[in-house]
Amino acid sequence: MCSLTKTKLHEAMLACIHLSEMHDIGYHDACVYDYCSIGEGAQMSSEDWFKEHHPPKDLKCKAVEDPRFTTFDGYKMSFAGDGVYTVLHKAAGGETDPCAVSVEMKECPGLGSEKTKSPHSFMSAIGIKAAGGTDNHSLIFNGETCTWDGEACGKTLGVNVGKDGVTLIPYIPDENSEAMGDFGPGYKGWFVYSMGFAINVTVTKPEKGHAMYGSAPYLMNVITNAPPMCTATATGLCTTAGDTADALLQSFGEAYHIKWTNEAAGKTLDLKKKGVAKVAPAPSLPLGQAMKGLESLACP
Repeated sequence: MCSLTKTKLHEAMLACIHLSEMHDIGYHDACVYDYCSIGEGAQMSSEDWFKEHHPPKDLKCKAVEDPRFTTFDGYKMSFAGDGVYTVLHKAAGGETDPCAVSVEMKECPGLGSEKTKSPHSFMSAIGIKAAGGTDNHSLIFNGETCTWDGEACGKTLGVNVGKDGVTLIPYIPDENSEAMGDFGPGYKGWFVYSMGFAINVTVTKPEKGHAMYGSAPYLMNVITNAPPMCTATATGLCTTAGDTADALLQSFGEAYHIKWTNEAAGKTLDLKKKGVAKVAPAPSLPLGQAMKGLESLACP
């Protein structure tokens, strides 16, 4: 192709050289081909070509500990509740939009930490409705236990114990795993992959000496990754953005900003004195609308 358009192959390869470091060499080769196709004297930006041909990065929503959210939009907020809440919901939109998942969390009232005695709530369980090839499946992660459609999940570490097109991999987080708040990556976890969504669920425990010690027997954490096409029409707490009109979610965001920025500076502030009300529990999903296996769980 380069000889036909009188383009120097060496120039084309240099223009696309940074793409040669990708795991898929096809991007580099396709870039060279397109560069040569334009012809002699071409002024093609390989960076622009990459943006056009390479899919955008996945978006991430992270909810940890008591819990603290960083949403797909990068919005950070605290949360307080009592009941079951929708972390993320996405229904399939037909053949052109197959992405589908539902993630819910069970919030339980905290006991109050040994240091602050301040009540709060924490994630005691995570529920995932995953669409399989023939049916929808309910996965419940409650402390160290996992159930699949009401039955105990497989426990073989590092192996897919899922079925019907839904991947479920139990694992033990290590020092290279992503931290889940103040207590490291956790001591037990599961990876779930289904219909465009990659979900990481882990369990952590408040450490002695930390302000949260004694406030909960364990803490569930969940990270959801998905391409923008799968999150564009999704709903739930993970889709909260900085321009939200929801006054309660705005107060959660304000509480997060004041509390955590000052704690990072070694300060402890009373949110009430700062004009930020102790975030009231958000209204939970009405009875009958939450996942059955999640709704019926008792708080630890």
